[in-house]
Amino acid sequence: RRMTPRAREAPPRYASIGAALRAEIEEGRAPVGSCLPGEHELCGRFGASRFTVRRALAGEAVSFEIRAV
Repeated sequence: RRMTPRAREAPPRYASIGAALRAEIEEGRAPVGSCLPGEHELCGRFGASRFTVRRALAGEAVSFEIRAV
């Protein structure tokens, strides 16, 4: 399967989800110390698999000290 130039430019889905969650935290919509929605809810919200959501959370955990409860 050949990738088009546009397909190569798109960031991975987990990166887009991570960026959206990061924006929520930075904008105060998800205050520091509060709980983010659960994986199941995030999967529905972003239309992504649990694996993709977990990967996004793992990437943001480094930046924002997100941890599983």
